[in-house]
Amino acid sequence: MKKRIIIILAVIFYATLQSQTLDDKMGEISIKIAKDLRIKKDYVIAIYPFTSLKKKESNLSLHIFEELHTSLKAKEYNFKLMDRGTLDSYLAEHQLNSNRLIDKKTAKDFGKLIAADAYVTGKVYVFGSVINLTIKLTDTETGEIISFNSTKIPIDYDMSQFLEIENWDDKKAKANVNKSQNPNCNSLNIGNHCFSNNSGIPVKVVINSGNSYNYKKELVIPIDTDGCFKDLNVGPYTFEVYRIDRTNIVGTSNVISKGDFTIEKCSSQLQKITNKPIKTISNGKIIKPDFSGKLFTIKINNPNYYARKLTFYNKNNETESIIIGSKSSSEIQLPKGFYRFESITTFTKYKAQESTFILKSDKNIILTKDDFN
Repeated sequence: MKKRIIIILAVIFYATLQSQTLDDKMGEISIKIAKDLRIKKDYVIAIYPFTSLKKKESNLSLHIFEELHTSLKAKEYNFKLMDRGTLDSYLAEHQLNSNRLIDKKTAKDFGKLIAADAYVTGKVYVFGSVINLTIKLTDTETGEIISFNSTKIPIDYDMSQFLEIENWDDKKAKANVNKSQNPNCNSLNIGNHCFSNNSGIPVKVVINSGNSYNYKKELVIPIDTDGCFKDLNVGPYTFEVYRIDRTNIVGTSNVISKGDFTIEKCSSQLQKITNKPIKTISNGKIIKPDFSGKLFTIKINNPNYYARKLTFYNKNNETESIIIGSKSSSEIQLPKGFYRFESITTFTKYKAQESTFILKSDKNIILTKDDFN
């Protein structure tokens, strides 16, 4: 006896995924079904009509049903696709529709009635801007699921018109706010972080992962443009924003912004970049009048043709400063600890260098050269 299979397709709608057409996805699914049927020979496949929750979705259900039927028909090899007219006559004779075929027992009994060895049930509903498609191929005799497919497909403009969705562009934009467009973001544990360049200059953004020592990515973002780091693993990150309109200045002198962010599963956050200088407010002097501890000497060499002012900040944001003349050296003494220092040009007040270090012995610092030399 020739074995017959009835395919169940469930179509569900979600709001996060990558761009792919319905035709493309139906082609992929039909290929997988044909591949899963290689272990079965001379199977006759019958595709049941899809179910829907809303009246507008019933036309979509029929459209997907027809797309799959057409796609599978072109891939008949070791199976045969049951004629639609034959299946429709069976359904009409027994007064069955797609909603009644959702019932597992009814679908199984109907499969036996038409001499099918496998069956399918399904449903369709629209949610957000995505079609979530699930296809299940079930053996009637054993209950074995021969093939299972689950995927998500975006609703494009043509599909929105087919579904008679009003104000589609606005609804799509609202549905995609703060959400990753990767359909597998939940299982892959990933998300996005975007930067909006409002600085008035082209910039390069460099990010580093707090969970991986060697992880580094960079992105160039033109003026008044958004740029995104996509599919980042969940966790903490740090970033630095470099201006790239002055490429000859060395060190960290081109850093206009820095900070950190955290990637959450399936999130997509937008952060603005500005060119406003970050001001550090001093909480007083590092060396108090009554200080009696040990001091270490920091020797500083300035190879530039102009003077620089160095300001050292400790972890309490207390400061000590020193001015180094052009092509000269000088010293400053500080207690042990963690420090951040800034090197500012005395005539332009331009921050030419910034760095951090831990002081636990005498130290030498050679200031960087830049294109003003």
